[in-house]
Amino acid sequence: MKAEILELMDMKAKKKLIQSKIHTETGKMVTLRDLSNIRSTEIKKRGVKTFEETVEDVKKLYHCNVELLTDHEGNFLGTFIQDSRIREEFQAFPEMVCADATYKLIDIKIPLYVLLIEDGNGQSEIAALGLLVNEQRETLEWFLNKFKECNPACSMTRVFVTDKDMKERTVIKSLFPQCRLVICLFHTLRTFNREITCEKLGITPDERDASKSIIEKLCYCKSEKEYQDMYTIFLSKAPHAVKNYFIKNWHDIREEWVTGLAFNSGNFLNATNNRLESFNSKLKSVIPTFSNLSEFFKQLFVVLKCVRSERDSKTIGIIQKRPTKQFRNDDEYKYYKLLTPYAFNYLKQSLTSTDNSNVLSTTTLTKLCDKRWTRNYYYKSQTILKEPLLPCEGETPVFVDIQPKNTKRLLSANEKFQKSSIKLSKLAELLSISSQHTYERRMAQLKNIISLWSKNEEISIVKLSNMPSTRKITLDSDMLSTSLVGEAIDQPDEYPFNSGTGQSISNKIDIIQTENVKIAIKDIKLPIKVKCCGRPKGATKTTIGLQIKRKPVKPVPFVLLNYLIKENLVMEWLTNKAVVKRVRKEKYIIQEGDVQHPENVSNGIVENEVDVGSIKPYCSKEAWRAVISLMKIKKKNTIWICPTCNYEIEEQPSILCDSCLVWHHMDCVKDKEHIKHWFCDKCYANFK
Repeated sequence: MKAEILELMDMKAKKKLIQSKIHTETGKMVTLRDLSNIRSTEIKKRGVKTFEETVEDVKKLYHCNVELLTDHEGNFLGTFIQDSRIREEFQAFPEMVCADATYKLIDIKIPLYVLLIEDGNGQSEIAALGLLVNEQRETLEWFLNKFKECNPACSMTRVFVTDKDMKERTVIKSLFPQCRLVICLFHTLRTFNREITCEKLGITPDERDASKSIIEKLCYCKSEKEYQDMYTIFLSKAPHAVKNYFIKNWHDIREEWVTGLAFNSGNFLNATNNRLESFNSKLKSVIPTFSNLSEFFKQLFVVLKCVRSERDSKTIGIIQKRPTKQFRNDDEYKYYKLLTPYAFNYLKQSLTSTDNSNVLSTTTLTKLCDKRWTRNYYYKSQTILKEPLLPCEGETPVFVDIQPKNTKRLLSANEKFQKSSIKLSKLAELLSISSQHTYERRMAQLKNIISLWSKNEEISIVKLSNMPSTRKITLDSDMLSTSLVGEAIDQPDEYPFNSGTGQSISNKIDIIQTENVKIAIKDIKLPIKVKCCGRPKGATKTTIGLQIKRKPVKPVPFVLLNYLIKENLVMEWLTNKAVVKRVRKEKYIIQEGDVQHPENVSNGIVENEVDVGSIKPYCSKEAWRAVISLMKIKKKNTIWICPTCNYEIEEQPSILCDSCLVWHHMDCVKDKEHIKHWFCDKCYANFK
C-alpha cells in the first residue's frame, strides 16, 4: 500500500482522494499529515542527485548532447541541450525560430530558454533547450553560438520571433545576420504599458490612456498606408514626451512589431510567441514550481515525450484518414493532395473568397509553393515515418566551456549598472532567506557601506577571528572608520573594493575546453537555492495597460431563465410574492382565493413564451380552474398599454421586452436597432 501511495503522490494525485481510496479499500483511517510524512520520508531516502549525476542522466537516459558553460571560478553559467530528434526536425524546418524563456521551474532560480520551430503542418517542435544563469550578452551569445554550431541548417533561418530585449536582439543580429527579427505582439504591448507611464514621461493619466489607445491601433495596422494614417493621428494627439519615446525606440523598426508589416518577414503569420507560451504552460502543468535540477529534467522529458506522441499521432491521422466532404472541383482536390492539411485550409479560404471574382489576368509559375508545405516533404521529415534515429552515445564527452575574465575594455555607465544589479540581486536573495534579527543586522551593515560610498571613500571588509559571541566587521576608509555588528563569513580574509577602472568581459568570447571533463563537472558550483513566496496579482487591465472592456451586463430573456425562476414569475403574476415564498419554503398549495383578479395580472402571461401549465402541480383543483378561467379572459380582453406614454398599443409599430414581456411603442423606444433580444429601461434598472 505504501508503494501505491508514493506512486499516486508522484503523479500529483490529490491527498484527499488518496485518503478516501485507502479508507474504502482497507477501512483504515489515514490523516493528510500521514500522507505528507510518507512522501517526505521517501524523498529523504532517495536523496538529491549531484550535478554530475544529473548531467550523466540527461546524456544516458534521454540520449542528449549536453554542453556546459562556467566562469573562470567554476561557477555554473549555462547548459545547451539537444537530442537527435530535435536536430532532425530543425534540419527539415529551419526557416522560423521562436525564442523565449520561462521562469520559476528550478529551485536555483535560473530560466529555461526554449527555441521552437513550426513544421509544414502548423505543428510546433522544440529546436533547442538551455539553462542560463543570467541574461548577459556573453551568456546568450554562447548559447546561440552553440545552437548555430550544432545545426548547420541555421544558414536557412530567415526569422526570429522574440521579445524586445536589446541584448538578445543584438546577439541574434550578430550571429544570424541574414535573419529578420519580429517582436512578439504581446511583449510589444507589455513594453508600451511598462514605459508609457505618468511617472516616467511626466504626463497625465488621460494623456497616457489616449496615447496607449492610439499605439494599440498602430500595432494592429495591416499595411504601411494604414500605419502612416494612424501615425499622423498619433503625432497630432500624443504628448511631446510620448512622441519622443515612440520615434526614438519604435518608429524606425515598425517592420518588426506592426502586425501587417511583420507578416512580410516570413513569420508564417505568427504575430506572437503563443506557440512557446503553450509549451511553457504544458511544462508548468507537470513540473512543480522550483523543482530540484534532477526532478526538473525528469519531468521535462515526460512533457517532451507526451508532446511528441500527440504530434506523431496527428501525422499518422493525416495518412490514414480520408476527407468526408466532397471537393468542389478537380483543382481543389489536386491542391488537397499536394499540400498538408494546415496549408490547404489557408488556400481553401482564398479559393472560396474568389468565387464571385472576375479573373482579369493569370500568372504561370513552375513552382506552386515552398516544399515545406507539401505532403511529400512533410512525410519525409517526420520521425515517426522514418527509421529509428540513433541516440547520442553515452560515452560522448560533455564539453565544458570556460568563460574567462577579460580586462581589455572599459565599461559604460549602463553596463556597470547592469552588472552590479546582478550582484545586488544576489544580496537581496540572501537577505530574504535570513532571520529577522540577522536581516536587520545585515541591513545596518549595507546602510553604512552606502553611506561611505556616497562620500566616495575607499573601504575594505575584514573578517574577524571566529568567536562564539557576536562578530564584528570593520570598515576602514581614508577619513572614517565604522564598526558594524555582523556574523563570521566563510570567505577570504580581506575583500578590497576599489573605485578605479571598471572591468568587463570582452564582446568576443574566448572559450577554453577543459581536458578532464569529469573533474570539471564535479567541481561546477550551482547557484544557491532561494525560497520564494507570494502570488501574482489578478489581471484587471489589458496587456498595454488599458482598462479591460467588460461586456455590458444585460437582463436575461424570459425564455432563457431557469425553469424554477420561470415558475416563480408565473406564480407571482397570478398571486403575489408572499404566496410564492410559502410555496417554495412550506410546500404550500395555491388556493382559489390566492388567484388575483384578471385586471391585476400582467399581460405578459398570455405570451407564447409563458407556460402556465408548469405551475399546475402547485395549485389545488379549484385554484387551477380559476387560473384557466383567468387565462381565457386575458386572451380575449387584453389591452396593451405602452408603459412609456401610457397610450394603447393598438395597431401601431411596437416591440416586446424579452425579459418582462411588456409591449412598447417603437416611437417611445430609444434604441431602435434590430437586435436579437431587446430589454426595456425598467428591466435594465431592476437587473443592475
